[in-house]
Amino acid sequence: MKQLFLFIFSVLTSLTIFAQTEVDSSRNFKLKKGIYLTFEQITTENPANTDSFIIKERSAGSIVMVGGGKYTFEFLSKDNTEFKKFRKELVGISDGENFYISDKFTIKGWQGLTLCFLSGPYIIAPVKGNAGQYTGGGAIPSMISIGKGFLINLNEGVSVPLTKKTIIKLLAKYPDISKEYADKTDLLESAVEIMEKINKAERSQ
Repeated sequence: MKQLFLFIFSVLTSLTIFAQTEVDSSRNFKLKKGIYLTFEQITTENPANTDSFIIKERSAGSIVMVGGGKYTFEFLSKDNTEFKKFRKELVGISDGENFYISDKFTIKGWQGLTLCFLSGPYIIAPVKGNAGQYTGGGAIPSMISIGKGFLINLNEGVSVPLTKKTIIKLLAKYPDISKEYADKTDLLESAVEIMEKINKAERSQ
């Protein structure tokens, strides 16, 4: 038992929950500053609330134990009741430079937020979560990875795991783009590039 505890402790002290994709910050999804409670508010850049708030990084311990995105937010001058209301209904939040999606649309949790990339209508949330939120937390379930990234369609308000199968299915609608990647064995390596081209095609329609 002692050896098991030492092993778990060793893993937890060195475990990195996030495998954030290295993406140029210029590709961050930029949106008017505010708190967004619906996808329609996002697509029209009409936030439900623009009061003073700050984006904060969550502690490593909290991420390890209960999973979820790397970030959270706090009101600068709001009572706890109103904060809980916004947190429960939240879709995403923007500080004017970066947009963060709620865990509800990635790992189906509520603990955190994940920084998003691209310009829309498709954005990418490169979160790497764990199974802790499904089992009430704890060291061992928190070591179980459940995903690395999610593709979010802002127009339809849906989110799906970012997989090779997802990309192939989407590329089927864009034969010209699909031809460019016909020889690619790992489409996930080109996911950001592919989605940028699809976004451009969507906006030109």
